[in-house]
Amino acid sequence: MSLERASSIIDRFGVFLSSLFEPFLPEKPPPKAKNEEADWLLIGINLVYTLTVTTLSGYLLLYLTNRFSSLMTDPNDKAPSQGRVNARLQKILQKRATSLQIPTLSHYELIMADEILDPDDIDVSFADIGGLNETKQEIYQLAVLPLLKPELFKGKLCQPTKGILLFGRPGTGKTMLAKAVAKEAEAVFLPLQLSKILSKWVGESNKLVAATFSLARKLQPAILFIDELDTFLKASSSETAYLDSIKAEFLTLWDGIGTSSENRVLVLGATNKPQLIDTAILRRLPRTFPVPLPDQKGRQSILELLLKDEPLSDSARNYIRTLSQQTVGYSGSDLKELCQAAAMVRVQEVTAEMSRRRVMGEVGDDEEEDEESKTLRPISLEDLQTGMLKVQRTGAAAETYGREESGIRAEDDSLRDFAILLRNLTRAASQNSNDRNDDVIPVI
Repeated sequence: MSLERASSIIDRFGVFLSSLFEPFLPEKPPPKAKNEEADWLLIGINLVYTLTVTTLSGYLLLYLTNRFSSLMTDPNDKAPSQGRVNARLQKILQKRATSLQIPTLSHYELIMADEILDPDDIDVSFADIGGLNETKQEIYQLAVLPLLKPELFKGKLCQPTKGILLFGRPGTGKTMLAKAVAKEAEAVFLPLQLSKILSKWVGESNKLVAATFSLARKLQPAILFIDELDTFLKASSSETAYLDSIKAEFLTLWDGIGTSSENRVLVLGATNKPQLIDTAILRRLPRTFPVPLPDQKGRQSILELLLKDEPLSDSARNYIRTLSQQTVGYSGSDLKELCQAAAMVRVQEVTAEMSRRRVMGEVGDDEEEDEESKTLRPISLEDLQTGMLKVQRTGAAAETYGREESGIRAEDDSLRDFAILLRNLTRAASQNSNDRNDDVIPVI
């Protein structure tokens, strides 16, 4: 190739790229007069210029591609690997005598299958829930037995319910009770989260909702659990049409699981505000169970369950009944926090001593702590009392703070009113004094 031909090709390619990226690049050096000595210099300049433009264009193209990919990718589109899901399903199906064949799952079913809980992995059963004996008995007959013994529930009037609502204050054990139902019924537990089914792409949310119910039918017996049901698919003014279509799809599929006695799928909902639940959803939950704060017997049962595997002193074990009487208004969650705080007292004693000895230089870097410092003593009566002082019932601290703030505001208002009254009285007294002075005739 001649020198003039190579220079012409490089010039044309540089002109093409510079026209694309001209706003981002400095101006091209003006051409110099051609002569035999400058030809190779011009070719070198053009070559460097072309390589610079090409490199910058490559980086820009890569950046734009990555940005476009991130904008066009929905987080819900990232389905878990087929192998991982199949391994979990194989583990579940191996325990059932019906079939060991793994059902074929769609892309959307794979997304929802990642949330499934194996009943054997659930660490709570009815025996682990203190109190609520009548409620547990009725739920067992109403929800657990139809999933375990479907052959007993034949006929139109013996159809099992397809929806149960648990309502009560926060911390009373609604979610724990729902998991215990799945454990007792040997059913897969599928929590339905709004963030999981909502998608920014039109129609994708409906497909995820449909995949949830189809997956539950393939893996039945199954329990669909919806926590905070009062906020589920509740639309704001700007989202009404979008969420209404998803809700309609959800309710239609929910009705579908009740049309056949072969479907062993139960929808469990939980809320602490049942009055705010959509009426269309509430109609599909014909059986409702309150989960109240535990009474004295319930609190004693919960405390005994929480402390049964812990080393207790005799005085602490005898104190459980008294503690249950002193914790009026405590929920099951509050009692658990109380027991954890009590158990941590002895741990903090050991760690405090260890840190003190380390700081004081009583233990070298190469020396080990003696066995005595590593041994935890049993939980004492004083530990339980300390735990009760540290953990108040839910909302008690906020209520106390609110009363204190109200008292401070009331006191501030009283002081302000008194100051205003005192200032007005002072002004009035000063004004009267001036008026009397004006009435006195001066003596000349």
